[in-house]
Amino acid sequence: MARAGFSVDIYNPLGILMAASTRNQFRIHAGYHYLRSPKTIREVLDSRKSFISEYIEAVIGGLQYYYVMPKSGSRILLSEYIEIMGSFGLPLRDTRPDWMGFSFIESCWEVEEELYSVSFLRKILEDKLSQEKVTFHQKIFDQSKEENNYEHITYATELLRKRQS
Repeated sequence: MARAGFSVDIYNPLGILMAASTRNQFRIHAGYHYLRSPKTIREVLDSRKSFISEYIEAVIGGLQYYYVMPKSGSRILLSEYIEIMGSFGLPLRDTRPDWMGFSFIESCWEVEEELYSVSFLRKILEDKLSQEKVTFHQKIFDQSKEENNYEHITYATELLRKRQS
């Protein structure tokens, strides 16, 4: 939030949520991926709850997701996975979809996770920035021309540049 007497400008040449946010699965993870790190599962569950609460208008539910355990090659035992998921209250519903080949799959579970609509989320964020009087500039910040316009400058990320050989 911009404080009274302060102005905030954000510079991003790609636009809001136009980089990695538009190139992933858009899944709001519940912790099923992070079975070897209980700390990460807890953090994911906490942030998931917060994200869904804050951006409910962008959340898409009612979809089917599957997690599988291979018959061999896993770094964790089937019983350990089931125990870890249970300890965090993450339900695993056994299923065997007809379209899935089970020659190498030990177990398959249907789980509850949601997606977010990146276009709805972008609109929500644009509205929030506008309400807070944050000015968004869809361009590269040119330090040589603009740094004297600001008392403080924070770089949250930096564009990757090709190295000169």
